[in-house]
Amino acid sequence: MPVTEGYEEMSAFSEMHSVMPWTRALVRTGFKAMDVGDLGVSLAAESDRNLRFFERLVHHGGFGFLEGRSFRPYAPDVIEEHWLGAYDVLHGGSEGGRFDDLDEMDTRLAGVVRALNDYGLRTTCSCEGHGRTSPVIEFATSRERDLALALIRQTKVGVRAESEMLLRFVGKLPARGVVTGLTAHLLDLAEWLEALARNRSRDVFSERETEVPESIRKMG
Repeated sequence: MPVTEGYEEMSAFSEMHSVMPWTRALVRTGFKAMDVGDLGVSLAAESDRNLRFFERLVHHGGFGFLEGRSFRPYAPDVIEEHWLGAYDVLHGGSEGGRFDDLDEMDTRLAGVVRALNDYGLRTTCSCEGHGRTSPVIEFATSRERDLALALIRQTKVGVRAESEMLLRFVGKLPARGVVTGLTAHLLDLAEWLEALARNRSRDVFSERETEVPESIRKMG
């Protein structure tokens, strides 16, 4: 096969799938991950329960192995759809539980929920709707719900207040196996909120890190 033909096939594949570094894929689904170069991905800040869940995920997907609190992937990048697929199979899918127990949270909301809590906005439950209804997040207080609403409205992700402490996203998630539409927006939102929470905890402001991603940036 000519080299150019192989390149064209890979380019077409990349356009159909979301290929990204492992650290980014993990953050977007709620894991506390940090890139450590040749040493892989550090999960030093992760809970023991989430580490056990993560080990099940990487074993199920054949993505690599866990060595202590370090993840050694077999490849530096991952196809996000494959990662989400493993997550879908193994997570518990409970709408309750602790805000940071990733095995209990729905796949496409886990990153948003955990980042909001890291920011200081406490949640009590969440549900991604499973294609039947739109995703929702419930907060501990109406004030925290209102603050979360104000944060998210800095982006173009559709969201509205509903009842006293509920926040509802506009639209339904597309079919599993694709990262488009609301699924892509929620993952991008999680990544942005995580950067905000991290900068806030360090009492610093990084314009580069906290800039709203182009994919969910409001126009005009």
